[in-house]
Amino acid sequence: MSGGEQGVAHRVLRPCDRNTWERLIRGARLGGLIKGSGKAGKEGRTTRGGVSAGYFLGVALAIASYANPDGSEVRPGGARLIVDTEIDPKIVRAVVRFLVDVGLLQLVRRSRSRGSADEYRLTEPSDLRESMTILEGQEYRDALEVERLKASGKPRTVATGPSAVQGPQASAEVAVQGPPAPVDDPRTGACGPAVLGPQATPTYPWGKNPPSPT
Repeated sequence: MSGGEQGVAHRVLRPCDRNTWERLIRGARLGGLIKGSGKAGKEGRTTRGGVSAGYFLGVALAIASYANPDGSEVRPGGARLIVDTEIDPKIVRAVVRFLVDVGLLQLVRRSRSRGSADEYRLTEPSDLRESMTILEGQEYRDALEVERLKASGKPRTVATGPSAVQGPQASAEVAVQGPPAPVDDPRTGACGPAVLGPQATPTYPWGKNPPSPT
């Protein structure tokens, strides 16, 4: 038996009420949990078969909406989930299968007649945090604050212990200056270029003309 199989064999599924289960799903980092097959499509991409976090969340919360408050008697049926979420049937089936495999859904009873649906129960597996990342408590509040700061555009810092999670980076301070400071003009003694009116005629005590050299 491999290490993964041993982990599943020792897994304990705890019944989970609907509110707690939905909180776990909202805090779970769902992107990349169901990866693509690696086969290239028409556009050359190799993510065919992958499920985005948005689709995963949509299907999971739709399933929870059919549960009793204590998380029991979940019987939405595949066709109903497809209609409710407007998501591709393959994706819906992949999400349901993953939730069962990871222990977040427990199959209680298979349907035995046409038109009836399988019955599930919302559960929390004992090894959940080994299977995926769950943001909880302070970690979730820090992530929430970072997104709020991004939306507001305010440069602030959220303390998270040894390191800090920062909001949008504060832009460098740039000094806004006016025109360059004037320099004394040696010819006029005034700062900047002198603005002169009509040229004044110099006068002397003995008349208009300077004394002639002797």
